[in-house]
Amino acid sequence: MAVPARPARAGPDRIGIFNRSHYEEVLVVLVHPDLLAAERMPAAGRRDVWARRYREINDWERYLVDNGVHVVKVMLNLSKREQAKRFLKRIDHPEKNWKFSPSDVRERHYWDGYQRAFEDMLSHTSTKWAPWYVVPADHKWFSRLATAAVLVTALHAINPRYPAADPAVRDQIAQVRAELAAELGLTRAEGVTGRQS
Repeated sequence: MAVPARPARAGPDRIGIFNRSHYEEVLVVLVHPDLLAAERMPAAGRRDVWARRYREINDWERYLVDNGVHVVKVMLNLSKREQAKRFLKRIDHPEKNWKFSPSDVRERHYWDGYQRAFEDMLSHTSTKWAPWYVVPADHKWFSRLATAAVLVTALHAINPRYPAADPAVRDQIAQVRAELAAELGLTRAEGVTGRQS
């Protein structure tokens, strides 16, 4: 039996980005029932499989939120026509060929099935603690602006801060600063101009 992959959780004070991950199990597998059959689940596991998988996704995301992770989910919603245009650009421009996979074009034959699967997935996994933001993506400038607005709002909500220096190191900072200033010929009052990393 296939177990939906769980992405590694970002550590404390870190930002992690996941691309689809465990959602594939309620999208691709729903559109292609043969993939579900290949999982050879016991009969009991096949009953209400989709409700269970949606619940497991929601439970996983609830677990993350309960442990201090701010979950932000963005779906870029591209029209079939715009997708065809972008595929042609990837084919026609050799420097973009790396983005292209012939299997993506084959999957276009299942467009309506995918739209139903997206609708089901969005309605079952958009929760109060981890809502979905569906962004129209036919115009890149708009999808980038809208996605940036969602992320800025999330960052304001979590109010990120630079980490404080380790107290054990803080005592050494003055000594190291004096050594570096002496190397540069600076006096205590002088600072280094320009932005340093």
